[in-house]
Amino acid sequence: MKKNISLFILFILLISCKDNSQPDCICTLEFRMITVEVIDSLNRPLTDLQTKTIISRGKTVDPLYKKLDFQPNVYVIADDSNVQLFSTAPTQVTFIINDSIKSKSYDFALNTDECKCHIYKVSGPAKIIF
Repeated sequence: MKKNISLFILFILLISCKDNSQPDCICTLEFRMITVEVIDSLNRPLTDLQTKTIISRGKTVDPLYKKLDFQPNVYVIADDSNVQLFSTAPTQVTFIINDSIKSKSYDFALNTDECKCHIYKVSGPAKIIF
């Protein structure tokens, strides 16, 4: 009798187990952007800068928008259109800012979820004084 119960429990466990190699993915319609605010040393917004984001492997990240119209001194580093370039492990990116006189680089670490639904900032500044 105990043997039958043990076999029955084993059978139920085998049936209820599923293959965990693929996560159950349900992505939201939310569109996320990793942004940074850029100001000068007097805390004034800087609005006419050229920017570029490069992954440590040398590939350029092209977000849908480089700037936000409703916040002219906020620049987009990467967005959900770039999730295929990232994995769940943090990936180092360099955000380069140029004006007519100088150029500066800032480091960020970005990743995505298992389903590649959204992009996340692991580390990096929220505000840059350029």
